[in-house]
Amino acid sequence: MNSPPLSTAFQAMENSLEKLKCLGYETYFVRKLQKKPISREEFSIPASNPSLQFAHFIEICSWLASVIKEKDDVLQIDHYDDPNTIVSKLLMFLSNIGFGAEFPASRLKQAHGEAAAIVLDFLTGKALDARCFVFQHPKYITEDNKEVGVDEDDDIIDEAESHDNEDDDSIDIFSNLHAEKGSGQPLDSSNEIIDSKIDSVEWRTELERVGARLQARFELTGEEWRGHLSQTKRHEQKMNEIFPSAEECLQIISMELSVALERIQTKESSINEKFQHFPQEYDLIRKHQRD
Repeated sequence: MNSPPLSTAFQAMENSLEKLKCLGYETYFVRKLQKKPISREEFSIPASNPSLQFAHFIEICSWLASVIKEKDDVLQIDHYDDPNTIVSKLLMFLSNIGFGAEFPASRLKQAHGEAAAIVLDFLTGKALDARCFVFQHPKYITEDNKEVGVDEDDDIIDEAESHDNEDDDSIDIFSNLHAEKGSGQPLDSSNEIIDSKIDSVEWRTELERVGARLQARFELTGEEWRGHLSQTKRHEQKMNEIFPSAEECLQIISMELSVALERIQTKESSINEKFQHFPQEYDLIRKHQRD
């Protein structure tokens, strides 16, 4: 049985994924930004590659922050920032938008577990509020294509009737079994009552032994170096776009500095020529005083 924090993490991730679908993250985050889609247990349990999991968590948080503030690069995270710096920026942003939970930064740095799932759930909720998204009540359509409201009394009655029908079916099954036993006919194995012959203590012992191996694990996809290579190419393209205009500005600054330096040197030479006799007079006065 899962511990309460782990169950909270799974529930928060479930809610976060549904909110992300309402935000259209599959279109604006996965397809447009060419990012990996999120699974239901993405940030609930540790992945085989913690660095990739942390990078993916920061990417989705950064995108949600841009949705909340309606502008890009809200967290101002650089690729070469230290993970502690990135987590500090994220925590500062969370405090500014009213995040009330308190936990150590190291738990958020893990990018999995209760802290990460709660943060993602909070950010998705804030993003829905920023887009004025409201969950509507379900509407049922009758056979005449008319929308009708939900009648709670009718639902209770229908549920009670369904339970009664299930009870009647179960009574019929057991009565048929009893009749077959009384008639001496062989029973169908599909209708037999399953009676476990395994000791409960042995079952729990075996579960504790193999339980750790039953956890979901994600294998390394080998796409990490591809992400670094594509990002390097984007940086190179950006530098090639900016460099021509920056080069012109640097040339202008260089010319201005050369003119200013030339003026300083000319002024220095002029001052040396005008006041060159003062050191000589000073030396003569000192000699006379010594004598």
